[in-house]
Amino acid sequence: MIEIGSKLSGNEIDTSILLVCDRGATASGLWVPWRQPGRDCNVVFEADLPTPVRRLVRGRTRPSWQRAHRDVQYGLVPSTPDEAEVLGVCVDGSLQHFTLLSLPAWRLLRLVHNLALTSPTLFPFTFERIDDDDDDDYEADPETGGRTVMQIDGDMLQRCVDKRALEELFAKPVHAAKLFAALQKLDGGFDLSKGVDTDMAVDGGLNLDERTLHCIDRLYIILEYYLQPVL
Repeated sequence: MIEIGSKLSGNEIDTSILLVCDRGATASGLWVPWRQPGRDCNVVFEADLPTPVRRLVRGRTRPSWQRAHRDVQYGLVPSTPDEAEVLGVCVDGSLQHFTLLSLPAWRLLRLVHNLALTSPTLFPFTFERIDDDDDDDYEADPETGGRTVMQIDGDMLQRCVDKRALEELFAKPVHAAKLFAALQKLDGGFDLSKGVDTDMAVDGGLNLDERTLHCIDRLYIILEYYLQPVL
């Protein structure tokens, strides 16, 4: 386990959360009520991992030139007061990178996560078929989804970027509207005055309107920000 958090109160981390990994390839975030003796810890989130983590470490592992130009934005919550990365060394030798998100950032990325599961392009053999009446079921809601729904699969987001699948995911007007609403709540709003980067967002014959192309352009930038390698 490792203590994570970013807000300081005196010399202590005020919003202390313990990230705990076990042999069952799961991770849990425990909120510790340090100032309330006798009260039990609360489970804030749970996540399933590809393989068990044997050790959790902190480290400022990004190259110095990358750190110099990487501001805290798009709803990122620093995992440590000095903005170090939290990495998990797995039993098979791989590394897992853990990132904390604000609630607006989680809603945005979870929307992408949920819609990606329905994409034949991303999951040609296992995609979930949905009817038009079921579109509202893919609204991100931590109150009804449970603790495990708070997890965002970074590997899935990387697949969305690699296959340029966002245009397909948000081709329906109802999904495009949800994307716009989620971006409006992120970092003070979404500026439509900035032009579309045609190298980033491509219509792909889907007849997307200009606002949707703006949103997809920004979403690609946000995903690449979160998926930037830490080593």
